[in-house]
Amino acid sequence: MLDSERNYPRDIDGCQLCRRDVPSLTRHHLIPKTLHGKKNIRRQYDRDYLNKAIVWVCRPCHSFIHGLKSESELATYYNSLESLRALPEVQEFAQWLGSKPAGFSPKKKLRKKGG
Repeated sequence: MLDSERNYPRDIDGCQLCRRDVPSLTRHHLIPKTLHGKKNIRRQYDRDYLNKAIVWVCRPCHSFIHGLKSESELATYYNSLESLRALPEVQEFAQWLGSKPAGFSPKKKLRKKGG
């Protein structure tokens, strides 16, 4: 059940990466939604899994994830909370961001390497 004020499940205490308790979280689909219609993805995962395989993250963490890896890489290699947390770049960013207040948002945007 979603908490109407916070817009995410009540059992989620905050961002699942930086662990900050922020007023709102975003849904990060572990298999990016843009890939849900691709044949190879549809062969690997059923529709129910694709729609439910999400983690709740703050906007800065969400932007960081998508700036770090391509959607194809996210779907193939980083399709679980554990695999995202295992990335050294994510660990460093989450630790840094976790020390900031709930309203803090980084000013500089991360760009993908080579693109």
